Amino acid sequence: MTPRDHSPSTFAIYSPSEKELEGIFTRKKRNTMKVLAVFIALVAVVTAQSDFAQELQEFHENFNDFHLELDYWLRDRRHEVSDTIREANRVALGQVWDDVTAVRFITESARQAIDYRADQIGETECIVGIRERLTELESESGDKISACARNLHRDYQHSLDYGFFIHLNYAQRMSHFLQLLVLYNVGNYNPFSDQEFIRWALTENWEHRENLRDEEYIMYYRDQLENGKSIGNINVENCLLTVASIYNIDVNQLRDDLTQC
Repeated sequence: MTPRDHSPSTFAIYSPSEKELEGIFTRKKRNTMKVLAVFIALVAVVTAQSDFAQELQEFHENFNDFHLELDYWLRDRRHEVSDTIREANRVALGQVWDDVTAVRFITESARQAIDYRADQIGETECIVGIRERLTELESESGDKISACARNLHRDYQHSLDYGFFIHLNYAQRMSHFLQLLVLYNVGNYNPFSDQEFIRWALTENWEHRENLRDEEYIMYYRDQLENGKSIGNINVENCLLTVASIYNIDVNQLRDDLTQC
């Protein structure tokens, strides 16, 4: 049997050179740096998305706060106009019922005169005709009184529908538009590729939010209604006084005709 060769060369362990070791460490370092770079990039992306999400949350809270503030402001304007209309109604209805009372008083006075004359000469054809004419005149006066009230109502309704409420309702809609603006932009634009546009759109709307209040027009029409309250009530008063005066003249003419029966 041939003895094994136990010479040193058979059991020699491979030992890389310094240059080879340097290459190995360089490759490991590069791989480590690549992994680190990817990790840093991922962290940056996550951080950027987190920052953007925080921006969106802040925009949402700001718009919602403005929506609430605007809602309270609009509520106060509605209350002011309601107070104006309530006061105008109180005065106008008081004038209307004063006129109705005056016409009814004139009518009753005339009927008593007709009844007295009928007791003297009987229910003649002339007396019947005067009774019918009195009823017609009273009905005509009622129509004229209604027209006075209707004209005031029309003026107020027109001012409300085509002035005040157009701008108030616009501001109310825009208030809710701002409340939903963040959701609208995220829903219509890509939250990754369109971040800058979304940020720009939200910033623009925030900086110009007061324009959506439409305050100039709302306050203008509110003041117009307040000023129109006095003018409208004066017009109604004059209208009603004219009705009562004409009715009184017509009834006095009936009284004269009654003496001819």
